[in-house]
Amino acid sequence: MPTLRLPAKPESLERLRTFVLDWVNQRGVSAQKRLEVDLVLEELLTNVIHYAYPDESGDVEVGYAMEGPGRLYVTVKDWGVAFNPLVCAEPALFADVEDRKVGGLGIYLVRHIADRICYRRLEDSNVLEVSFDLDR
Repeated sequence: MPTLRLPAKPESLERLRTFVLDWVNQRGVSAQKRLEVDLVLEELLTNVIHYAYPDESGDVEVGYAMEGPGRLYVTVKDWGVAFNPLVCAEPALFADVEDRKVGGLGIYLVRHIADRICYRRLEDSNVLEVSFDLDR
């Protein structure tokens, strides 16, 4: 699986996204699926950049592979604070703005856009795996 590891800083975001999206674009994936992959990548990477390392700096790594015909598999890995986004409560989408908690909407989008999502804590790292059925 090709991977790219960079500092978890805002200036790394574009290069990390492009690393995956250039490969996706070469595969003739539909514009809708490319947009979905891009949105998920941006949300996951932004969360790592802003929250994984509250007291220090660290890295983020992305990787991609095809699983059989038509399934894109993407990993996002960091070595920061343990965080499983799959256990987060869904945001109160229909509550008044004053009653809503800040945050959670990005993870909500990821959960509803990706076809599959899996979190693992491996030793000292967070590994989030998402997959997309490119033919749907």
